[in-house]
Amino acid sequence: MPHVLIADDNSATRFALRRFIEERFRDCRVSVSECANGHEALVCIDKGPVDLLLLDLEMPVCGGFETLAALASHVAGTMRIVILTEDRRAETVRRAIALGATDFIAKPIRPTVVFDRLSRILTTIEASATEPVPVGVRTIVEGRAAERRDPE
Repeated sequence: MPHVLIADDNSATRFALRRFIEERFRDCRVSVSECANGHEALVCIDKGPVDLLLLDLEMPVCGGFETLAALASHVAGTMRIVILTEDRRAETVRRAIALGATDFIAKPIRPTVVFDRLSRILTTIEASATEPVPVGVRTIVEGRAAERRDPE
């Protein structure tokens, strides 16, 4: 069963995406979880495999680019990452792709675009015969927390 994690600081966006995915991809038996920032996403990913991360770029605590950088060496080939953002500049797209994002959805989110992109990605995940490898990012998360506690 594919696991989708939605990381967005806007609770309405998370709710709408979760509901959309659960309704539209019911036959895929997709499990969906959500979090409000990149730090929470790293913690969730550390707890178990995530097949698809829907990641907002602009979030408090730990933004999308910071999250991508933290995950870059740990998720190579094991997790698809789709960026969600209002920033449509080519340099933003290039930077996200360079850091490991596999796709990009511009906000405001249109259901047809989400359905098309997620259908393609979930089909690929289901066709994959290998089980996703759990990603260990605890040291990154703990290191980031230590940096925040110790301002020296």
